[in-house]
Amino acid sequence: MKIAKLFLPAACVLGLLASASAQLSQTRQSSWSRDIADARSSALESTSTSSSEDAVTVNPATVTPTTGTYVFSFTISLASTISTSTKIVCSASILVSGDSLLTSVQQTAAIAATRSGSTATCTVNLPYAWSLGSPASDKITPVYTLQAPAEGATVPTPFHYVHVEEHAIAVPANGATTTETVATTL
Repeated sequence: MKIAKLFLPAACVLGLLASASAQLSQTRQSSWSRDIADARSSALESTSTSSSEDAVTVNPATVTPTTGTYVFSFTISLASTISTSTKIVCSASILVSGDSLLTSVQQTAAIAATRSGSTATCTVNLPYAWSLGSPASDKITPVYTLQAPAEGATVPTPFHYVHVEEHAIAVPANGATTTETVATTL
């Protein structure tokens, strides 16, 4: 009975501390986070971190909307023994680096390949819309992955996988469509 009498007040105190801590973290949102949230478009996929209250303050006038489409056109030679019933997935990503405003941006799209004999083809269209702080000096890194089979959380056997991260290049001009033709083997 004594343990029960001590447990109830202790549980109440811990509950109040957790609630107060959650409220404090919500109200102490840094000015950097508030300004960034106002400047970003909803189409942007990003991750940002800030560890101090007086981090960078962003002027929304310095944010440049950068839009376009990156197209990956794949021709895949099937050198491995991949059953004709096995689905092949083509996925492509663009990683943005060097931005003065965002710490991380990655945008990804994927599509199933179409097979014909010992060749598979697919085209991944990756439209993007980013609010960048320094697009003239930012870089993007195209990344692509080919995988067969496409489905499942466990790795079945046989399993075939290609992952390529290319060299960083300048951010394409606003509104541009950039096409990359990739010939590879799986």
